[in-house]
Amino acid sequence: MSEPLLGKPLDPFAVPLAGLVAVEASAGTGKTFTITQLYVRLLLEADLTVDEILVVTYTKAATAELRGRLRDKLAAVREALERGTSEDPFCRTVVERTRDRAVATRTIERALHGFDEAAVFTIHGFCQRVLADRAFESGILFETALVPDERELVQEVVDDFWRRTFYGASPGFVRWVLEQERLTPESLARLVRTHVGRSYRQIDAPADPSDVADLEAELAAGWTGLRARWAAEWPVVERMLRATTALKANMYKIAAIPGWGPAIAQMLADPVPDPCLSKPFDRLRTTRLAAGTLGFERRFLPALGAELLLVARRPA
Repeated sequence: MSEPLLGKPLDPFAVPLAGLVAVEASAGTGKTFTITQLYVRLLLEADLTVDEILVVTYTKAATAELRGRLRDKLAAVREALERGTSEDPFCRTVVERTRDRAVATRTIERALHGFDEAAVFTIHGFCQRVLADRAFESGILFETALVPDERELVQEVVDDFWRRTFYGASPGFVRWVLEQERLTPESLARLVRTHVGRSYRQIDAPADPSDVADLEAELAAGWTGLRARWAAEWPVVERMLRATTALKANMYKIAAIPGWGPAIAQMLADPVPDPCLSKPFDRLRTTRLAAGTLGFERRFLPALGAELLLVARRPA
């Protein structure tokens, strides 16, 4: 690597064309301008062709601009060589340093005529070119396309999965996915992106239950039956819960109990069974009451696939 020239103006004719040279500059300080000058020097002094000089930048827009700037600089140098002088300081210096202007002019002409073959790429475009040229060695398909940002592709795959999986699914299952799991196409895409590029990971998902339809039919029947009985049985349950001293105060707030009945009634009014039982439902489950009471004798009736308290009385 050449010696550092910190704080000094860059002389494009002092930059060595052999070895490793790093030119560091801030935005808008003339990096592209310098690249065009070094490009001309490589053509004239290193006797390279446009397909032997690799120029790599970041974006497609920057690549298009750079190709245009290179072509314009070659045209300006050709004109300067033909005229023998130029108002552009760089072109004028090229003319002064050139011993045989006719040969140099032909070199620039060939570069302009073959400029479509110039190796000016984005980083991912260059990688794609190398892989395509070395398809047999790399073992990839000839038509492989590199995607610099996979977010759109991942979202497209997830959207397709979402349509195929949920558009024909039962309303109860869709409600469970949206409300209980809180999944959306966007959140699922974010989850998928955490696994992109990690080929060592495997999907180990359990098989779908074979009796899903039967379970949903049982849920619907229990839902309908409970809705018919709720208005009559809830007042009994409410009075008993508010009167007992067996409930643990740190788990059950007596003042909140009156609101449970209307909340559950509102949920039961939906004709589509909700597999995501609300908090009041959860408070009335047998296991929750068993943990939240002190020696309270209860009688339970199973419903909705969970042991839901429907009737509870003290023994006579």
